[in-house]
Amino acid sequence: MKKVVLNFVLFFSIFALFGQKVPRFQKIPISTSGCYAYFPGTPTNFEFNYSPDSAKIYTGSFDFDGYTYGIVTVKFAQKTGNDKADLELLLIQYMDYLKTSWEITDAVGYGKGHSLESNPDATGVIDYWKTKDGSQLSVKGWIDNYYIGLLYILGKTEYPNINVVQLFQNGFRFPEK
Repeated sequence: MKKVVLNFVLFFSIFALFGQKVPRFQKIPISTSGCYAYFPGTPTNFEFNYSPDSAKIYTGSFDFDGYTYGIVTVKFAQKTGNDKADLELLLIQYMDYLKTSWEITDAVGYGKGHSLESNPDATGVIDYWKTKDGSQLSVKGWIDNYYIGLLYILGKTEYPNINVVQLFQNGFRFPEK
């Protein structure tokens, strides 16, 4: 009996695995910011705006298999400090601002101290948010002295493949120095 149940579970697990679409990522320039990110397709266009403090803001997204892969890239008007703790605090303040703007109703809490292999000067923060309509967001932000890169995946449910989430959210690339 145990073998029958085990085979049954194994069969349907494999079926579910092959039924899920796995995106093919490609490196995409974030408009004229100098930054890049790995997306599961090409965002149709990036919007460009200035913040009240003259920072350049680039936003873009791409829909794939019922989920939205999005990015907000901020190029500071001036170089910020070098202290990673101060940079992390600035990133958290920006993420708090976005939580208000995007009407986030629930959050898990910030996971701090992430590092990006391609830029040792950068630091990252991750969180999981819920909107007022119940949509789920997995959000990860990166910051260095000149830029913020915030990547998110939005969907009705949490994205089912953590490897895809990590590939996307760790795929932000700052301009080469």
